[in-house]
Amino acid sequence: MTSSEALYGGNDMRVLVLLPKSRDAESIPRVLEEIGVAATMCESREELCAELGRGAGAVMIEEQALSPLVGACLRGTLDSQPSWSELPIIVLLGHGQETKAARDALLLPGDVTLVERPVRVNTLVAIVRSALGSRRRQYLLRDQMQALARSESRYRTLFNSIDEGFCIIEVIFDDNEKPIDYRFLETNPSFEKQTGLVNAKGKSIRELVPKLEEYWYEIYGRIAATGEPHRFQNRAEELHAWYDVYAFRFGQPGERQVAVLFNDITERRGAEAEIDKLNADLVARAAELEEANRGLETFNYAIAHDLRNPLNLIGSYCQLIETLCGDQVSEECKGYLEKSYQKVLNMNQLISALLEFSQMAHIEPRLEKVDLSTMAQKTASDLRQAEPGRRTAFLITSGILANGDQNLLQVVLDNLLGNAWKYTGRQEEGVIEFGVVEIQGVATYFVRDNGPGFNMADADKLFTPFKRLSSAKDFQGHGIGLATVERIIHHHGGRIWAEGEPGKGATFYFTLGLGEMPDSEGRKGGIS
Repeated sequence: MTSSEALYGGNDMRVLVLLPKSRDAESIPRVLEEIGVAATMCESREELCAELGRGAGAVMIEEQALSPLVGACLRGTLDSQPSWSELPIIVLLGHGQETKAARDALLLPGDVTLVERPVRVNTLVAIVRSALGSRRRQYLLRDQMQALARSESRYRTLFNSIDEGFCIIEVIFDDNEKPIDYRFLETNPSFEKQTGLVNAKGKSIRELVPKLEEYWYEIYGRIAATGEPHRFQNRAEELHAWYDVYAFRFGQPGERQVAVLFNDITERRGAEAEIDKLNADLVARAAELEEANRGLETFNYAIAHDLRNPLNLIGSYCQLIETLCGDQVSEECKGYLEKSYQKVLNMNQLISALLEFSQMAHIEPRLEKVDLSTMAQKTASDLRQAEPGRRTAFLITSGILANGDQNLLQVVLDNLLGNAWKYTGRQEEGVIEFGVVEIQGVATYFVRDNGPGFNMADADKLFTPFKRLSSAKDFQGHGIGLATVERIIHHHGGRIWAEGEPGKGATFYFTLGLGEMPDSEGRKGGIS
C-alpha cells in the first residue's frame, strides 16, 4: 500500500451511491466491493448530502434521482468545499435521447462523468478507479499546498516528487481586463518532461510559445478572476500535444495566480481516435453485412422457389405414371418410380429445413417463463404416436422451468429428443432422458440417450450444417437440425455441446444465458 493510499482511506476514498430506482442498486455495491472500493448506499438526497459532509472520494447517482432538490443539495454542499477539491460525480444515464437532467448534471460543481446504460462491468470499474485516482491526486496536491505554507523545504520535496506536470502562473491582463499573457512563477521537474519547455520559470508563455491558442489565456484568466476551478482537455498545437488539466486559483484574488496540474494525454487521445475510427468502420461493415444478408435471404427464397417447381413437377409425373400406366409398368420400374418420388419428398424437406435454418438468424427470442418438462412430454408423445410399436422409455424430470421463447425452445426439444429417438431406433429397449444439472452455478439442461454414441474427435462436426458423422450414415437426416438448435441457443445467450462414446450413447447439454437454477424437485416420470 502506498503512503497516499494509507493516508486517504476511510470516508475520504469511499463512493457515495444514490440509486433509489435502479436495477443496479444491488449489483453495483458488489462490484465495488470486489475491487476493494468502499461504497455507502444512500436512501435519500438528505442522507447523500449528510454523508458528503463526512467525506467522500466520489459520488455515483442515477439520472432519475437528479431532481432540482438533489441538484440544489449537491451544489450547496460542494460549493462550500475548498478550491482544490473537485469531487468526481458519476451519473448513470438512461439509454436514449439526452434529457434535461443529464444536461443539468454537467453544471454540477464537480468532475462530472456521464455514463450511458447499459454499462459493462469493466467500464464501470475503470471509471470508478479513474475517479478515485483523480481524487487521491487532489488530496496529495492539497497536502503539497499545506506543506508549502509550513515548510519551504518540505514543500519542495513534495512539489518535485509528483509525476504530473505542475506550475504556478501569474495571469497578465490588459487595461480592459482581458487576459493577454501569463508568467511562470514555479514549475516542477515533470513540467519540462510534459511540455518540453526548458527554464520556463520567470518567463511568459508568449516568449516561449508565441502562437499558443487564445483559449488558454481565456481559461486561466477566468479562473484568476472568478476563483472557480476548472477541469478540461485541450490541444496545444505548437507543443504537438493534448493535455488533461485541472487548474484553480492560488493565493489571494488580487495576485491573479493560478495553480495548474496537468498530464500529457496525446497517446491516449490518439488511441481513442483510432478506436472511434475502428468503431465507425465496424458500423459500416455491419451495415454492409446486413445488406448482404438481406440479399442472401432473398436469393434463398428465390432458389427455393425455382427448385421446388421442377421437383413438384417430377413428383406429379411419378404419381401420374403410376396411376395411368400402373398395369403396364414392371415391378422393377415401379420401384424406380417409388425411389424417385421419395427423393423428391426428401429434397422438399431439405429445402424447408434450409429456409427454416436461414430464418433463425433473424428471429429475436421473446422471453417468458416456460415449462420445459411439459414441452418435452409433448414431443415424446408425438414421437410415440408416430411409431407406436417402439420399445423406448422417456425419463423426463418434472418441474423444469426456464426463461426463453417457447416456440423456439420447442424447436430445440423437438430436434434433440427427435435425434435421440432416431438413434435409439435399433436398440431392443431405448432410453431417452431429459433433465437439468448445475454446472459452475449455471442451470444446464441435457438430453441423454442409449443409442450408438459417437467419437469425441468428431464432436466439432455435430453442429455444422450438412456435416454428418460416419456413424450416422445409416440414419435419415439432412445435417440441419443441430445447426438450427445451436443458432437458437446462441440467440438465448447460451451455449450447447455434446459428449458421447461409441456404443455408450450420447448426451447433449445446453444453457440459456446466465440464469439461476430453476425450481425442480428432481422427480422423473416415465412413458412406458
